[in-house]
Amino acid sequence: MNKFLKDEYYEADCPALKAILKQWIEVQREYTRQMGDDYSWNYSERASTGFLAVAAWQSGGVALEEWRTEKGPKNDPRKGRCDLYIYHSKQSFHIEAKHMWSRATGKQPKEVSYIERQLTKAVVDAKALQCPRDEKLGILFLAPFYPIGKQTDMTIHVATWLKGIYEIPHSGIAWLFLDRQTLKANSKSDVVPGIVLIARSLTHPST
Repeated sequence: MNKFLKDEYYEADCPALKAILKQWIEVQREYTRQMGDDYSWNYSERASTGFLAVAAWQSGGVALEEWRTEKGPKNDPRKGRCDLYIYHSKQSFHIEAKHMWSRATGKQPKEVSYIERQLTKAVVDAKALQCPRDEKLGILFLAPFYPIGKQTDMTIHVATWLKGIYEIPHSGIAWLFLDRQTLKANSKSDVVPGIVLIARSLTHPST
């Protein structure tokens, strides 16, 4: 349970992805340091993908966003776009990304099933890319929200929620939470205390 109480955490099956996830946390911290009361997770898929691209550059790799490519069978391809390409430490990642707001106070098993479904959609989209199988990566950016009146015991509740997410099969995972120890139960709006990135490659045993 200890790691789920940490405000930041990252792990990955391959060193290149692990380095990117480490920097992804720092990029978001820097954004908040400069912007003050704004967070990266206030936004959706396109912005989240951009933060990951910055992390790739700052950790020693290169990145290309929203690039034109062909998808589907090689004998009957269709034109499309790939959300993000990263080259880092001689490793290529062709990434399809999704974003989801998670009602963290919902029933945990049901919420985890919704989340896994969205990650699977990202993996299916990555599968359509015309590149080697071991370079395909589906990513889900996950922002938990706490509705008005359900914002007590954030530290423990977020940890429990994270434990459920961690059990979803993954090739890499990272998170950053900056607000959970200072949230007020009387907030006048939904509260989003942080963000999780969960990634799964097509070579993962569960795929």
